[in-house]
Amino acid sequence: MNVGWLVDGFPRSLKQAHLFDSYLQKQSMPLSFVLNFEASTEELVGRLGGRMVHLRSGRTYHPEANPPKVDGQDDVTGEPLTVRDDDRPETIRNRLRVYHDSTMPILEHYDAHDLLVNVSVDWGLPHSVWAQVQFILNKAMEISLATRMDWTIPLQPSSEQQHALLHYRQEFVKHIASQHWDGRYQSD
Repeated sequence: MNVGWLVDGFPRSLKQAHLFDSYLQKQSMPLSFVLNFEASTEELVGRLGGRMVHLRSGRTYHPEANPPKVDGQDDVTGEPLTVRDDDRPETIRNRLRVYHDSTMPILEHYDAHDLLVNVSVDWGLPHSVWAQVQFILNKAMEISLATRMDWTIPLQPSSEQQHALLHYRQEFVKHIASQHWDGRYQSD
């Protein structure tokens, strides 16, 4: 039986990454790759900043993505909308600085192990970001099928299996990193 898994938002520190790696090694479950969704600070400030909330109902609005029919007013009640302190550009920039300070060492760790695959979300709508993820997963499957390697390793893999998996994982990450993504699904 093949079993896959996904971890979202973890590890959050380099110490957790090392502990996670150690745990996975003991379980003979090496990572296939790490997806990192990249967005510029300005893109994130633009997406998160300016969000307006109708406090009683929780309805949210955004000046570009979901503007209210009447500026500053809830569409249903006409009551005023509020911009929370954590949705202000300065607060978002500060939160992003803290996030980057704690995340960069983790990304560097996985990049040093040839596991990091970056996905740009700066210009993408959700469907185009999902298309990039599908492209990456499809490439992983193609490589797995072409090499007849199962990405799920037995609990007690031989050293030959471990070496082969590491080699194919590294080749996969290099292949994905070399692809020019133009927003369309493509296969070679």
